[in-house]
Amino acid sequence: MNTCKQSIIEVSGLTRLLAHALTWKEGGSLAKNPETLLKEKVLKDLKKLPKTYARKIQQVAINGTPDILACINGYFVAIELKKDEKEKPAPIQEYDLNQIKKAGGMALVVHPLNWPGTYARLQKLAHYDEPKLEPSEEVA
Repeated sequence: MNTCKQSIIEVSGLTRLLAHALTWKEGGSLAKNPETLLKEKVLKDLKKLPKTYARKIQQVAINGTPDILACINGYFVAIELKKDEKEKPAPIQEYDLNQIKKAGGMALVVHPLNWPGTYARLQKLAHYDEPKLEPSEEVA
């Protein structure tokens, strides 16, 4: 009997979600892969932040676009998700992440082990109070 396993391990006061997903769960349905589990965790955590809008991106036709695009306290944040620390962005993903950085945005590559530290940085960003230019027009 195959099951989808999740382990939560406490390390240095930070909780890490380690997902070990098998191809099939009991009952014959597909199990969620580690990147999908991470995406769900990241989106859930981002929803807790004030002044934050985050959206997962479906990449059916557009290669290179980061998995999650967000605006946190007026700052553009792009997040590329990877199942573990060994997996690296593809060249087209690296290109897009670098273009975002050049434009002044924050481009992050996130995996389960670095998410707690990354989330702590994003919490600080969400609560950062620097005067910003107000938009000249509101979008209806």
